[in-house]
Amino acid sequence: MTLVGEPAGSLLQSRDRRSIGRQADRELLTCAVRFLPHHHAAIFVLLALLLRLVRSTVQWANDGPVAEESQVPHDAQGFDVRADRVNYDMTRLDPQALGDDPFTLFARWLQDAAQSGVPEPNAMVVATADQAGQVRARTVLLRGDGPDGFTFFTNYNSFKGQALAENQQISACFSWVSIHRQVIIEGVADQVSAAESDAYFASRPYESQVASAASPQSQVIDALSDVEVVMGQLERDQPEVLTRPDHWGGYRIVPRTIEFWQGNRGRLHDRFRFRRGDDGWICERLAP
Repeated sequence: MTLVGEPAGSLLQSRDRRSIGRQADRELLTCAVRFLPHHHAAIFVLLALLLRLVRSTVQWANDGPVAEESQVPHDAQGFDVRADRVNYDMTRLDPQALGDDPFTLFARWLQDAAQSGVPEPNAMVVATADQAGQVRARTVLLRGDGPDGFTFFTNYNSFKGQALAENQQISACFSWVSIHRQVIIEGVADQVSAAESDAYFASRPYESQVASAASPQSQVIDALSDVEVVMGQLERDQPEVLTRPDHWGGYRIVPRTIEFWQGNRGRLHDRFRFRRGDDGWICERLAP
């Protein structure tokens, strides 16, 4: 495994040095057996093995462990996207147990992800498209969910904010890879009320408030110090509590469809989509 900050070729260089060392050992031992008396050769062999042990210990301390060529981990040899496979072995989803409310089911799955140790289970990839149809995706954090929809907060002048001003269509995906589940949401995004944005902004850590207010998110800057200068001025002007800037606030995704996906054996995954009907939500199974 190559460590962070380690030169890209150091793993191969370490392996080359060890290979050269082993070749030298073999040549010395061959000469000892061929030209020395038997009892001298035996002593020489023992000394050579001891020297090799010492050298290996020093090499380990300098370079860390390096596997033999045939034992190099798969990721060290190069990840093969075509050959990598994960076998899912999950219990089949029971359609009757899903219920008729996708928001209740989502809350249950979110808790399952959190309790299973999924890092930042409220992280979701949000995709937007501008008026020209250019699609862009990024990860944001879910900050509210319920019958009204799924809420996140951002800079209204960011790429996502500009796109949503032109085109309200949006999709979000919660990818809980370690538990073989994902939730895909499609709908429209509406700005939440100023009062709701104010309340959430006030609940944030002060340093997060300052950074959000100071950063011209998604705009080109010469250096991060440009933002830090503005942050410093805000901290001097409002040292304890910061007022939410007008360019920052929340969106609520109002879903048309919510799909619940769970991996299963042989790629026969479970997929159930809830879509809005005239009289409530309709649940239907999708082909894997």
